[in-house]
Amino acid sequence: GNSAGGRGAFANVDGLQERLPLAMVKTASTCGWSEPSALAGDLPPLYPPSNYSNFAAGTHGTALYDFIQNGGEVVDVHKIQEGSALPVGCLERYVNETHNLWWACTSMERAYQYIKAPIFNIHTLYDTNHIYEKGGVPQDIVNPVEADTAKEYIDMYGKAVLTSFQKILNNETGTVKEHPDGVFAASCLTHGTANDVTIAGGYTKIDLVGDWFFQLGELTEYHRQIEQCPDTDGLQLPCNPAKNCRLQIPSRLVEACTREITDAGCLNQANANKCYKCAKENQDAISKGGCKSKDRENLKRVAKEICEFQDAPPSSKVHIDKVIVGSTARGNGWKPKLEFKIRDSETNEKVKGVKFTIGMSYGNKSKTKSCTSKKTGKCAFKLGKVPKSKASVQIAFLGASSDGVVYDGSNNVNREGCKVFSEDCLTFDILSPV
Repeated sequence: GNSAGGRGAFANVDGLQERLPLAMVKTASTCGWSEPSALAGDLPPLYPPSNYSNFAAGTHGTALYDFIQNGGEVVDVHKIQEGSALPVGCLERYVNETHNLWWACTSMERAYQYIKAPIFNIHTLYDTNHIYEKGGVPQDIVNPVEADTAKEYIDMYGKAVLTSFQKILNNETGTVKEHPDGVFAASCLTHGTANDVTIAGGYTKIDLVGDWFFQLGELTEYHRQIEQCPDTDGLQLPCNPAKNCRLQIPSRLVEACTREITDAGCLNQANANKCYKCAKENQDAISKGGCKSKDRENLKRVAKEICEFQDAPPSSKVHIDKVIVGSTARGNGWKPKLEFKIRDSETNEKVKGVKFTIGMSYGNKSKTKSCTSKKTGKCAFKLGKVPKSKASVQIAFLGASSDGVVYDGSNNVNREGCKVFSEDCLTFDILSPV
């Protein structure tokens, strides 16, 4: 099951097992795990995390929490208590003579312990449906202050999901299962997990669910994976290198509109009103350059805010040039090598002071490495020694930063058919020496 179907898979797996007593029924649900419980210091754990508007204001609350605090009663309009969608054990706990908290059992975090069948939970740490649609985090942010607040909210929400999934790792179920439940939680900002997303070992959800379901025993060590990434400025943000997994602020729309409004000379106008008037007068050219959207109102908002903030883009773009990849034997192991040069995309001059961060992984181990370009433009990583038993290591781009410049991977040097560390080539392997 996927999304609503994933919720249905969790809700109906035990009922199907009862109807098919001679069969072994299991479920592998994709993005069906409902919102997590709020973290300590936020709302009571019976409720999901506060929504974005409260978070940004320094308060706590959601529509459900506020409704109940104001004396409201959640009515079971669809009469789901009368079916088998909610576990009986959960309802017995939350529905009694003094309280009718049946809605608490719609949370997978609470319903999980009552599910008897083996389950495999495929769910990202940063579900866009929870964060944007339900949480209310704005998209296409122009204001840098609001961008920081959005990052902080996404960091908070991911930690709440991480805590929620810990119940699976801790086997917090009320029944002894034939074998442990599985979990595949990539650090992605998506609703659903793409078929090419991997965590440790280079295995996808398809590889792992098959091995788990039939208990083949070939990939057992990878059946329970929750991806955790190093902090970025003190925050844990989506970091899986797969396409579309990471948070992009500014968004592609904001980047395109900023570029085109700037190129049209509108940011040189005397004030925001004249800037926006300029943008409307040049809207055909600006649209052709990529500043376009089916949501016309959102597009107008973005253009107005760009004019209001009038933040000039970085003075120059940089890219990767002359990549050197290799490996050498070292005693009972081997050492991978990675270095490249950074150049200005317009002048082709070597650029100093650009910091690159990568992830290096093999087997169940992962490390974060960084280098800063020298006066010669050279950026060399110290990757350390790898056990001889490992045939390769995976290198993943995590980020690039520097004052006064912006990293543009589209101009990177082409290596073996892809531009290293560009949007379409965020990972590659370094092989052990022959």
